[in-house]
Amino acid sequence: MSPGEYGELVDFLSRKFDAIDQRFEAIDQRFDKLEARLSAVEVGLEQNRDLIKLNAEAIRMSRESVERRLDRLEAA
Repeated sequence: MSPGEYGELVDFLSRKFDAIDQRFEAIDQRFDKLEARLSAVEVGLEQNRDLIKLNAEAIRMSRESVERRLDRLEAA
């Protein structure tokens, strides 16, 4: 391989590796965005879980209140 051919090969490979690096950077950015979106979903799920627990507790308390009222009505 002549020095000129070697230089051309190095230039060619450098361009290819630069292109590959750019693609990896783009993939990394996409993963960062995806990670942010998944974090937001996780936060939303946690909030929904908390709301469900609060609603379940409110329903339980309402049910107990209704049952006490019915018991008082039946006793009267």
